Amino acid sequence: MHYDVDYSNKPDADLLALEDICDYIGRDKFNELTTMFQARTQLSFEQFSAWVSLTGVQGFPVRAWYKHCYPNATLPN
Repeated sequence: MHYDVDYSNKPDADLLALEDICDYIGRDKFNELTTMFQARTQLSFEQFSAWVSLTGVQGFPVRAWYKHCYPNATLPN
């Protein structure tokens, strides 16, 4: 299933995107993958995007998840 969500102009866009990921892949899988990503050496945004694309997550939610996993990371524009 594929659907687009517009997160623009929402002050809590990151939190909404993370909740949407949990709804899509399940909270247990989200927590498992987040723990796995955080336990590894920090991935580049491109590497992270490639990995999470395997779950079907794309677009803005990838950015939100990356920031969640690596809060001090710099995101590409």
